[in-house]
Amino acid sequence: MLEACNPAEENSERKKEQNAQVAECVGEAGRILASGVDSVDLSLYVTWRNEDFFKLLENLKANAKANGAAMPGAIEALGDRWIFNVKAHGSEGYAYLITSAEFELKVLQAMRPRQRPSVVISIRSATLWHRGVVESVDWMLELLRTQGAIIDKAMIGRGDPCADILVRDSLFNTDLKRHAVKRARQTTSHDDGDLTTGLKFGAGSILARLYDKPLEIETKSKKFWMYDIWQLKEVPPGHRIIRVEFQIRREAFKELGIDTIWQFTNYARNLWAYCTQNWLKFQDRPDLHHTQQRTMPWWSTIQNGFLGGQRGCPLVRAKQVGANKMQLAQQMFGQLTSLLALDSDGDITPGGEIQIEQPLSTVIESAELIGMTPSKCFEQVRRKLAKQVKSVSKFLEAEEKREALGLPLMRKKEDRKNSANSNGGSQNGGTSNE
Repeated sequence: MLEACNPAEENSERKKEQNAQVAECVGEAGRILASGVDSVDLSLYVTWRNEDFFKLLENLKANAKANGAAMPGAIEALGDRWIFNVKAHGSEGYAYLITSAEFELKVLQAMRPRQRPSVVISIRSATLWHRGVVESVDWMLELLRTQGAIIDKAMIGRGDPCADILVRDSLFNTDLKRHAVKRARQTTSHDDGDLTTGLKFGAGSILARLYDKPLEIETKSKKFWMYDIWQLKEVPPGHRIIRVEFQIRREAFKELGIDTIWQFTNYARNLWAYCTQNWLKFQDRPDLHHTQQRTMPWWSTIQNGFLGGQRGCPLVRAKQVGANKMQLAQQMFGQLTSLLALDSDGDITPGGEIQIEQPLSTVIESAELIGMTPSKCFEQVRRKLAKQVKSVSKFLEAEEKREALGLPLMRKKEDRKNSANSNGGSQNGGTSNE
């Protein structure tokens, strides 16, 4: 007699077999399930060919105000139809706030680029995972071009590279933070009894988060589509999926020599190498000297597993050095005009003029007020020059390392050569009498 087949039992057995196969190949090193970029903000400087896009947005915004709710709109372009909402209000000085399932845009009402970006774009997580970073950026830039945008520059504002690793349940515990070798001063641990659910390192332009991704999906984000990316039905028993994520903001990008969105995509592996090798790593035997420590196997998997590529060269983090004469001149005249205003006793006639030579007496009086003698002035200049030369030297050394590694340079070769020549000479000193 044939026995009836129970589909539920068959599926359960298949799931157990799949989980066993996955768990078997994990070991201490863990296994990368996915890697990519989970969040991207970019800033565009745009010249508009015409006002058609502004007219469309202004009309939708007016209707949104009249109806007390965001007004839907649509753009037919690139063989596709983009549906979006325009809010009744702007945001952070931007006239128009556009939201959709894939993107959020803040648009400045200006036909030509100004000091602040013309358009700020946030690309949502699901869009990045399903389209890819380059494809998502390309699609939105092309759509804006169909609306009359001439894009002068596309700058990276924020990027969150990440990797999801399957590890044994016992690895992610309250003791793990003792093994962290980090540049960040601040560490935050999220624990549930003896169970660690998340770790956060840093609070500035770079920060790292390590957390139980399935738990976060279940309790917060509801991004159950990540299981499709992981190619798992569920987390194998005795294991956890840990998201390792770095949030990098504009200030850090600039220090790392990354300016445009294309530099971000081209050097994503190098950024990951810097974050996981230089900025944060986990090593065994935390009580011993660092020369006797070794990188923990699962973190080595993280270091080498981003985008399925080989280990990249860590970016050499160096702040771009160079005196900003415009900014210093503005500061100087800001202080000087404040002193002149104090001395005026309010006797300032509209339409008058102050010759540049006139305030020199005020500068001399101010020097006498604080005891700034010629020799003291010389000594301050000498110290600042020494500090500047040291900073420039470090910067040029970092630039040489970048060039050797094939990484983006922060200044053109001619600028570096001029900088070296100008700082290679000596500052002629003189004898000053007090």
